[in-house]
Amino acid sequence: MDTSSDTTRLRSVRWGAKGWSPAGGPSGVGAGPSSLRIVTLNTWFDLQDRPARLAAQLATFEALAPDVIALQEVTADLVRLLARSPWVQAHYALPEAVGPLLGDHGYGVLLLVRPAVAGFHYTPLPSEMGRGVLVADLGGGVAVGTVHLESMPEGAPRRVPQLRLCQRALAGARTAVLVGDFNFCHSYPEEAAIAPPWTDVWPLRHGDDPGWTCDSVNNTMRARPGKPSKQRRYDRMILRDEGHAWRVGDVARVGVAPIAPGVWMSDHFGLVADFRREGH
Repeated sequence: MDTSSDTTRLRSVRWGAKGWSPAGGPSGVGAGPSSLRIVTLNTWFDLQDRPARLAAQLATFEALAPDVIALQEVTADLVRLLARSPWVQAHYALPEAVGPLLGDHGYGVLLLVRPAVAGFHYTPLPSEMGRGVLVADLGGGVAVGTVHLESMPEGAPRRVPQLRLCQRALAGARTAVLVGDFNFCHSYPEEAAIAPPWTDVWPLRHGDDPGWTCDSVNNTMRARPGKPSKQRRYDRMILRDEGHAWRVGDVARVGVAPIAPGVWMSDHFGLVADFRREGH
């Protein structure tokens, strides 16, 4: 991987007889995966209905059985729930040190990876909000990264430089997928930074369907008293596949149904997408 001097390399850990212990490594990944199902979600760090929301998130992830779970606004309580979940312990690797990923603000990004993983690396981004990009090296020239780009209108000047650094962090992979909360919609000026060889996978399958993921019309947890409704596609998956070796399958939103009256599992909708290597 092409990483900066600020990058921290993290071993993967998996559950075993001694709890969470180092596992895998470059020699154990082989040719890499032939298919990937990736889920991304901004989990929302807010305390509103938090136990019910986190329970719904974990149940959703377990039911989808993705190869990679990519999360943003992750807090320590969610990490503990994931690490204690039998289905996570049975199937997923985590970075060995999660604390630094949560940053000075107490929330950050996390990847859970089902297939063999050579390791993770985390690169801080220029940010007023402690943002960084976390990448999993899946072997075979395949990598997946997750990021939460700078929030708020005043954060707009930082988002394109941050995105460029994320793309650089994935430059060593022949096939790379970057997912997360980009905090800009396809109608924003920042969209110009998603250009070949990078492709936004949502319109590949849905054309002009806007695919709102921040939608205060259909998710009232986004509603703010006295403010107009807001519909944006902030949550994204972008693919760089230089060898044209991968096909994008189904791409869908997750978490669109309420879990109780007026309660959704997050104030964002997430995404799930399937990718398959040609010939497999």
